[in-house]
Amino acid sequence: MTGYGSASHPITIGQGSFANLQVEIRAVNSRFLDLSFRIPDECKSAEGALRELLNKHLKRGKVEVRAAWRQSSSEHGHSQSAIAIDLAKLRALKD
Repeated sequence: MTGYGSASHPITIGQGSFANLQVEIRAVNSRFLDLSFRIPDECKSAEGALRELLNKHLKRGKVEVRAAWRQSSSEHGHSQSAIAIDLAKLRALKD
């Protein structure tokens, strides 16, 4: 089991401004399931749900989940710590 996937999703952060949440998942063969997460502090509350989702669908492998904010336009001067997550969209990713 070796694989790689990535996706991005735009998230509104207020009055027409938005950023993209970029997610990458890498997996390599392993005898047991070993999950690791490298995600922004703003997404830490979703780690439990993501872990549960992966545990439900995977039996083994070393899986690394990385997430990062990517500004959608240079005109939006929001720092990563200032971005508010739309939890409804994040929960939709879980489903």
